[in-house]
Amino acid sequence: MATGPDLAFKDPLVWGSDFWNFPTHQTWNPNWLGSVHRGTPWQTIYLKSPDILAEGLSYLGNVGINTWMIWSGNVNNPADAGHTSPVNDWHLAGLLATLLNTNAPPPFFSVNNPDPNAWAAELNGLTAWTNDTPGDTIVLSSNSPAVTALAAAIETTRARQPGQLFPEVGAILATPALSIESPYLDWSNPPQQQPGISDADYEALPGQLLALLGMDSLGALVVANGGLQMQFTGGDGHVYTLQSSPDLIHWTTFGTNTPVNNQINILLPTPPAGPAQFYRSMLLQ
Repeated sequence: MATGPDLAFKDPLVWGSDFWNFPTHQTWNPNWLGSVHRGTPWQTIYLKSPDILAEGLSYLGNVGINTWMIWSGNVNNPADAGHTSPVNDWHLAGLLATLLNTNAPPPFFSVNNPDPNAWAAELNGLTAWTNDTPGDTIVLSSNSPAVTALAAAIETTRARQPGQLFPEVGAILATPALSIESPYLDWSNPPQQQPGISDADYEALPGQLLALLGMDSLGALVVANGGLQMQFTGGDGHVYTLQSSPDLIHWTTFGTNTPVNNQINILLPTPPAGPAQFYRSMLLQ
C-alpha cells in the first residue's frame, strides 16, 4: 500500500471545505453513494477496506479506538465511538446501493458464490478508474488478468470470514483489491500514489458492484401449530422460485412466492407425503 494520508479515517484530496465533490443534479443511482457525507470529520460514506479500529503500533499494540476517539471528537465513550467507525458503513452500503438502483432488479449475484469464473463474469463490463493515464477509466473484461486477480482476492477475503462466508453484502468491502489495492492503479510512480487519487476513484468499483450483489436465501424447518413449516429468508418485493429435489441433483419447481417481512413460509403435509425431499428457494426477479 502506498504512503500518504491514512485512508482509514480521512478522505484523500480533501484539504479544506472547498475540496469536497458532492453529487449535484445526479440521477438516482448507486454510483455516487460514496460521495454522501457520513457526519464524521473529513469523510463520506466509507466503501474502502482499511479498518481504523484495527490500527496498531509495534510498541503499543492496538491503538485504533484511541485514534478514532480523538478524530471523531467522541473522547469520553469508547463504545459509542466504535459504533461510528467508518467500517460500520459496510452494514448499510449493500442495502443502500440496491435501493439507489432504479433499474428493474435483476437476480442478485450471491456474495458467497465460490466460483471465481462466475465472479469474473459478474465483474465484466464494470468500470474502474486507472491512473496509468490520469483521469482515465477502464472497462473490466472477464478474461483479463486483472479481473482474475480481483476474483481471487474476493475469494481470499471470504475465506477469512467466520464460517468462510460473508455475513452480509457489505462485508465484501474488506477486500483491499476492490479499492486501495486495485489492480488498475499504478503504484510505481510515487507522485501518482495516494495524494493524487480521489476518494471517488478508490470507491468507483465497489459502488457499482454492491448494487449487483445479494445474500443467499437461507432455509429452516420449524414446527408451527402442530405441523411442519419450511421458512426461507428473502428480500421483500422480489419473487423467489421454490423447488424440491429427491437427490440434490434433479430439481422441480412447485411454486413462486414473494417474502413478507423478509421471510417465506411454506406449510408441509404432516406426515410428509411421498419420499423424503430437499427444498430450496432461488431469486427469480
